Amino acid sequence: MLSGAEFVYVGMPVATYAFSLYAGPEIKEVTDLRGKVLGVITKGASFDHTAIALLRQYKMTQQDMKGLYFSRQEDAPAALIHGIVQAEVHSTPTTLMARRLGFKELVTSAR
Repeated sequence: MLSGAEFVYVGMPVATYAFSLYAGPEIKEVTDLRGKVLGVITKGASFDHTAIALLRQYKMTQQDMKGLYFSRQEDAPAALIHGIVQAEVHSTPTTLMARRLGFKELVTSAR
């Protein structure tokens, strides 16, 4: 491609983020996260924007819980396993890992 071949990008805009909120068994619904810690990957990135949008759907704000930000996606499931966070925002393929580890999907932004 660097030697002059034509390159075509194909894409389709999507009006929503495709992320899900996963939690441990003690969290039954999104509002149970008040006062808890939510794990998010990369402050200001799409994961963060999704977390804010999901909270708004349940009349919650960032002040209702503490956010813990990770720089690597694989750190988030480890934090959930060890109880450092009580819920996390995931995208594929970490949603599959979260399910295999026994965490449940509380809500998804994908439609």
